[in-house]
Amino acid sequence: MARGHEGLGGLKIGLATYGSGFAPGQAQTVSGVCPKDLLAPTNEEAAAVFELGVEVHLDSGSIGSGNSLDVTNTIDRAERVLTIPFGIRLCTAACPPNPAPSPSH
Repeated sequence: MARGHEGLGGLKIGLATYGSGFAPGQAQTVSGVCPKDLLAPTNEEAAAVFELGVEVHLDSGSIGSGNSLDVTNTIDRAERVLTIPFGIRLCTAACPPNPAPSPSH
């Protein structure tokens, strides 16, 4: 966004269509560094910020849901998994009020 691109949240296209080097099914490299002050980044720091894009699809059935997103990253050859609370429901019709999460997330 800092480089003049529209933020992913406002788009209704797949990540591969969006471009910017995204290749579905492959590891993505993020080389930006978090600003020292997250609430007041310098112009240089803001230009290096990346947006995390997540694309999901419903494999089968009429409803699927989950309650977290696991992000695996490698920093200095050390692999870490970050579990982010992230509620999402995919429905082929109107979603019920509170479905149970699908077995996989």
